[in-house]
Amino acid sequence: MASEWMGEPIAQVEGPDDAARQLAERDRLHGHSDSLEPPRAYAVLKMWTELAAVIQLGAIALVFSAASTNGSEVLQPSIFALIILTVTGNPVLEGAKERFRVRSRKTSAMAWLAIGIGACTVAASMVASLADLVMPWWIAVVATSAMVALTLPVSLLQVMRASPAPATARRELRLDRPVRITTIGLAAVLGLMTACIGIGIDSVVGASLSLLGSASVVVAAIASLAARGSGFGPHRMGYLWGTPQWTAFGICTTLVVTTVILRAFTTVVGPTSGIAAGVIVTSLLIVAAFLPTTRRAEE
Repeated sequence: MASEWMGEPIAQVEGPDDAARQLAERDRLHGHSDSLEPPRAYAVLKMWTELAAVIQLGAIALVFSAASTNGSEVLQPSIFALIILTVTGNPVLEGAKERFRVRSRKTSAMAWLAIGIGACTVAASMVASLADLVMPWWIAVVATSAMVALTLPVSLLQVMRASPAPATARRELRLDRPVRITTIGLAAVLGLMTACIGIGIDSVVGASLSLLGSASVVVAAIASLAARGSGFGPHRMGYLWGTPQWTAFGICTTLVVTTVILRAFTTVVGPTSGIAAGVIVTSLLIVAAFLPTTRRAEE
């Protein structure tokens, strides 16, 4: 006779056959739990996103370092362009995590150390710029290299351990209207700030465009927080984005960071090249907003 606890019967093992059945059920549930481990597609996406984040921190420190040496002409548009990438990247990756049904894990000690190095370097470069002190550019380069060395091996190990998704039927989908609007808005703001990097703020037009772009970044950041739980939030954008959208965003991120660094330390980037880079960024993301994405049939 089965005993009871709080009015509910307690499962009893009634012979070898029942024990085998319960063990099989446990193995089935354990296999289901293992299926929630990060698939390789998400591990690769997470690796590139984390790498972009630490490079963006290093780029911010480099821009402040350049401002402490060469003046603050390129400081405002460059910093705001990097801020919009940073503000967008984390919630978009969180949306992708939900799509891949990845369980949240504690941040590793290596990641916290990398974050601490990046935060201290950015803070030191800001203080140097505000206090009219010169901070050598190589400090930011060394700090960025250290952050990459701390985060990349862990990410590569996760990629190697992750299992590829099984081959299943796929169906073609389109981004829904709210996500498409959000993607186009990101394209407009990021493209405008990229163009402002080349134009500079030493003219009335450049200063006006930079002010408009900076205000747009602030509004976009506030809107992303307010719309976090809605269809217009970056979290939803990351949930629905597929390979075309992530590829376009990765190319745009690389182009923006490259433009920022070249503008800070060389004369390669001017108004014409800055506007061209802004047009490319905007065009890529707008086109990606209308490209189809795919889902596995079971999703």
